[in-house]
Amino acid sequence: MKRTLLVTGLLLSTLCGTAQVTTYVMQPPALEGALEFTWAQNWGLTPDLNDPLNAIQEFTVIVADSTAGDSLGCNALVNAAAVAGKIAVVYRGVCEFGMKVLNAQNAGAIGVVIINRVPGAPLEMGAGAVGAQDTIPAVMITLEAGALLRSEIDAGNVEMFIGSLQDLFEYNLSTYKGDVLMAKSSGVPRWVAADASELSVDMGGWIHNYGSQDQTDASLGATISVGGTEVYNNQSTAQAIISGDSAFFALPAFSQTGYAGLYEVNYTVTSSATEAFPSDNIFTTNFLVDSLYAFSRIDSTFKPEQNAFYTPTAPVVDYHTCVHFRDPHASRLRAEGIYTAATHGAPGTMDGQAIQARLIQWGDVFTGIANATFVEIPVIQTGEYFYESDLSQQIVYVAFDAPVVLEDDQRYLFCIWTPSDSVFIGHNNTLDYNENELLYDEPTTVTSNSDVWYPAGFGSDVPTGIAVKFSAASDGINEMDRVDITPYPNPTANVVRIPLKGQSGAAMLQVFDLGGAKVMETRTSVGGDHILTVDLAKLANGTYMFHMDFDNGQRSDFRVVVSK
Repeated sequence: MKRTLLVTGLLLSTLCGTAQVTTYVMQPPALEGALEFTWAQNWGLTPDLNDPLNAIQEFTVIVADSTAGDSLGCNALVNAAAVAGKIAVVYRGVCEFGMKVLNAQNAGAIGVVIINRVPGAPLEMGAGAVGAQDTIPAVMITLEAGALLRSEIDAGNVEMFIGSLQDLFEYNLSTYKGDVLMAKSSGVPRWVAADASELSVDMGGWIHNYGSQDQTDASLGATISVGGTEVYNNQSTAQAIISGDSAFFALPAFSQTGYAGLYEVNYTVTSSATEAFPSDNIFTTNFLVDSLYAFSRIDSTFKPEQNAFYTPTAPVVDYHTCVHFRDPHASRLRAEGIYTAATHGAPGTMDGQAIQARLIQWGDVFTGIANATFVEIPVIQTGEYFYESDLSQQIVYVAFDAPVVLEDDQRYLFCIWTPSDSVFIGHNNTLDYNENELLYDEPTTVTSNSDVWYPAGFGSDVPTGIAVKFSAASDGINEMDRVDITPYPNPTANVVRIPLKGQSGAAMLQVFDLGGAKVMETRTSVGGDHILTVDLAKLANGTYMFHMDFDNGQRSDFRVVVSK
């Protein structure tokens, strides 16, 4: 049995709670359909919506609590008679989610819909101080959905269903993120993916029949495209699935003679029956073959998506969130640093906080996730990022103090570390490596707290959002070729001076922000006691990575802080 770590989540967004659970508008007909939502899970007494017996269906009523923001539900409701027996609707804000639900529950509501107060995906809801007393289901929907529904809710016309889809419709097939096979990692360094012998993606997935009727010819199809060009298109053999059952559908593996770019993967469920609930018939994922190694979904800018921020349940002493890495051709790679994002528990800020990138060599004999041990785990390289402004939830780049060339078939953990229980590290909940872990029995995210390690992290459905930046080891240099440079003044307001004594010829200077974006590039001649003066007046406050390549093959990397 996999061991997972108890977790505190902050600012977690998702597409829906689970595959078979929905928040669905039954009427009016013009608004009928499924809503994007999250739901109150593990609050203690809140019902498990995966159980069809816990489903609710009723009309909705906006709450009133006699305050200026009377739809917030932060006090005892004054329209309890209208709310009783109905699904209460409140807006996010001011008080804890658990308090809103408790006030609606005390007024006799059978469930609660919380409308987000900011655009975008709904958030994972924490129970707060009183949530353990809540016994009715609660969901959060988007601000946009709330705006569309509000006038009809006021008119008493909105009926909602919240709960399991099982038997809700006659014909309802489904596949979900935890049902399908994906690339072993969402980011694949191109130097270890030269051809089909080095990278092949197993394809296939489960289809569930949540309808009340048996299905005779369910089928799973998949397409893969890169740069708008379709490179894979296959359909499984059709199978019968009785109501309430599921079946696995195998597809041919995907491979190519060469790889490059962002590959979009689409799974689609089909059958001859008219599907009553098509919103869960398609699952889309992707994987990138470039310079990153990651398990998070990759966005269009080739960076890891960070939409869930986690810390272990307190007390936190030594919190690592890590990606596991091993490859038979790892000696082709040089690890440069880690992309990550973090946020701070309210009402704090990331300004003044520090996180550390760690490269750990995992030397224990590995016999599967369930039996994993963590004894031989020396830290072989580090790098630190110090927050000089808030930058909450924004991707930053933490460079290692020196790049590291890896060894073939050696297991590594690339980690972000913090000793603070107020710092929440970025994760991603749009992918689920459940099927991959069952097939390959290899870890994805590994997490620790207080020197206790968890090889399944926070679960296969919330891989860490960190991504390792690699370069080719063949482009690397040994330590004899590394030049130590101490720029001054540092911090600086407008200019920095770079002493180049002992160098000759020419050099290329590149400057990157901590998001990895190049902000400056210049070529300069070197000779004698030359000091290179660089004008930084146009750069915003922050820390920048300077990289210099000298024509004689040497290089130097250093940080400069701009503070005006």
